[in-house]
Amino acid sequence: MSRAARTPRPPIEVVIVCRAELLLLGLERLLVQAPDLRVFTYAGLPESAVGLEPAFGEEAEQEERLRPAPRRGPVRVALLSDRNAPDLVGDCERLLEGFVDEVVVLSSHPDIGSVIGCMGAGARGFTMEGDPPEDLFAAVRSCAEHRTYVGRRTLEILVQWLAEQERPELRRARRGEDRDLLRLLAEGRSTGDIADSLGIAPKTVRNRLSKLYRRLGVRSRAAAVRLAEERGLLDPADRGRRSSKEF
Repeated sequence: MSRAARTPRPPIEVVIVCRAELLLLGLERLLVQAPDLRVFTYAGLPESAVGLEPAFGEEAEQEERLRPAPRRGPVRVALLSDRNAPDLVGDCERLLEGFVDEVVVLSSHPDIGSVIGCMGAGARGFTMEGDPPEDLFAAVRSCAEHRTYVGRRTLEILVQWLAEQERPELRRARRGEDRDLLRLLAEGRSTGDIADSLGIAPKTVRNRLSKLYRRLGVRSRAAAVRLAEERGLLDPADRGRRSSKEF
């Protein structure tokens, strides 16, 4: 069958759920410009799939009512704003209970709790107010293909949060390793001596030292030992053991 004879894809049905009137109007005017999107608006969480009216230019089809999308019908994506939303996670859950296929969350401010909660509820798209319009279109179209989309600013928030969630036992282990390294540095040990003492390869010692320097904000062994002494990171018995030779 030729490309021209193929049946065109049905438009993606985008249901905007936004309790902020001006933002709702702006989102509607933006999204309705895309020929592959069929836009519906709602000023609050819909109670059922009945009663949504199409956006601009579709008055003739107002009698058509949205029902849970059939398996082969158009994909329905909700664009859910967090403005004036008292229970954003609950909104996600209710929208996905047969009303839409996917949810894109539009955040007005950084809130990792809401992002994580909505992820758990099943939302697959995340973008923020102020992101470029193409990000919003990309989020909607990605979710229409059942793919996850996370905008750059939301991703930065997630990465920062994950970095802060390092398990306590790993932090304790790292502190123990750091103290061992600092103790051996304070004794004036060479890289080879440190490797023998810890039972690891010299290359591993060099890698650990580089990471230790970055964490302490120093560039040399001597500076690392001085800072460790100033901060009380070395046991009293380790102080004063430093060799007179230069590091």
